[in-house]
Amino acid sequence: MYGYNEIISLSPEEILNEISQEDIFNIFIKKEIIADKNGATYVAPYRNDQNPDCYFEEYDGRLFFVDFADIPQSKNCFSFISRCTGLNYFDSLQYIIKHFNLGKGNSPKRNKTIQKKNEVVEVNKIKRERTITYLPRQFNGKDKKFWSQYEISSEELIEDKVIPIDLYKSTSRKGVPFVIKPFDIMYAYTDFDNSRVKIYRPYGSKDEKWFTNCTQNDIGCIDSLPISGKRLIISKSYKDCRVLRNQGLNSVWFQNEGMLPKPTLIVQLCKRFDEIIVWFDNDEAGLKSCKIVVNYINSLFPGKAKALHLDTSLLEQSIKDPSDLISKKGKTELIEFIKNKKLL
Repeated sequence: MYGYNEIISLSPEEILNEISQEDIFNIFIKKEIIADKNGATYVAPYRNDQNPDCYFEEYDGRLFFVDFADIPQSKNCFSFISRCTGLNYFDSLQYIIKHFNLGKGNSPKRNKTIQKKNEVVEVNKIKRERTITYLPRQFNGKDKKFWSQYEISSEELIEDKVIPIDLYKSTSRKGVPFVIKPFDIMYAYTDFDNSRVKIYRPYGSKDEKWFTNCTQNDIGCIDSLPISGKRLIISKSYKDCRVLRNQGLNSVWFQNEGMLPKPTLIVQLCKRFDEIIVWFDNDEAGLKSCKIVVNYINSLFPGKAKALHLDTSLLEQSIKDPSDLISKKGKTELIEFIKNKKLL
């Protein structure tokens, strides 16, 4: 979109040294921005939206526009501009630079703040990350019964730093401490830097199944990859990732289908593998997310990424992903699908 002579190269951090996150959001949102999940609401400017049910939240000094009707659901100021304009990530940075006439030494560095309900938080202030502590236990028969349906062994779980736990402790978004000790099985995924954790309750309700302090940049099983290879499959869960790895495929998993890691992490993966396959669920949300990720990767490395999903007819049997397929149809069906798609 932009000619070579027009490009001014500024990183996101350099852009935010000249203007605030609110400035960027306000290109399309024409009202005061307040980070308050239960207060101020906004319409989504990238669609014909008459119901203001979106909101802003603040995490670790960053503002996010939250829209549960869109994918990804949470957008920082840069991905928000990309969504509003239809530009890829790097062209959206150029859009911001040109809009504010940045990079010419005429915008002094400002002390930026995020307005929250009844308070103001300094962006440059280091915010304490929410901690999660847990009580480990030994693997038992219930664990074996659950994971064996996916042909995942306790030895593989240990290798992947999946820990069976009795309870976990943390704090709510409002800082209220709590303890969760369910009667069913529960696990801590701990294969992340900075002691981050993702709690998984297989039989919990939709609101209880997951709890985490991970960010979109915490990519699961990334340390298990070879230095380089022919093909990498990006999946959306640990179960899918381990199922695919057990078939001899290189795989990592993102925190969910709607969360993209930062560009530098995507670039690192693309440089290590000849081809990237994005394999998400075969439902509407999964297909939409898959397309977004594939298009994003291909905007950085043209032709690098391809989309893959199970046949949508399998939804009638509640089969969305590789782990569903192996648990309900068996390993032979999964291997046959992999062979037909020439993944090995």
